[in-house]
Amino acid sequence: MKQEILEKGRRHSLRPTVMTQATVNGDCNLSISLIDCLGREIKPLLNDSVNKGNNQLQFDVSAIPSGLYMIRFKTSSGFMKTEKMVINH
Repeated sequence: MKQEILEKGRRHSLRPTVMTQATVNGDCNLSISLIDCLGREIKPLLNDSVNKGNNQLQFDVSAIPSGLYMIRFKTSSGFMKTEKMVINH
């Protein structure tokens, strides 16, 4: 079974963007979503194929209110990881 290693998002201090890095051991479909503290999906950030290796991804969060959120990574192989993230404009 393939194992994917995903890293949580980091907010860019000078722009209203979140940068994240996804390192995967094989080509797969990757879904990344912004989730509120009640578990509701606020914004789908990505649902696309990514290549094996290191993938740098950047998302605009200027329309998202400041607060505590979670960023959820899911791959087509069934791997899922959720991390906390603070958005502060």
